[in-house]
Amino acid sequence: MEKETLNRYVEPYVEFLSINSLKMLEGLSSGSQIPFESILNFNGLDDLIFSKGCSTLTAVGKATAEGGTVVLKTEIYCIIKIKIT
Repeated sequence: MEKETLNRYVEPYVEFLSINSLKMLEGLSSGSQIPFESILNFNGLDDLIFSKGCSTLTAVGKATAEGGTVVLKTEIYCIIKIKIT
């Protein structure tokens, strides 16, 4: 998924976040040293696309075969893989 497309989906999500939710995401970013935009995009995309789920995995950089970002989300009946370019 192109970053521009992702941002289009996530922008409306940001408007609904509380100050506490934004602070939590900032804390996750700071503690994990993952850029805030990446944390925000993942959470926004997850909340917009999936109403509920069983498991989620994100791998970035050297943790992926191509050095990019991979998001895996499992549901009871399906597995969805989204590669962000």
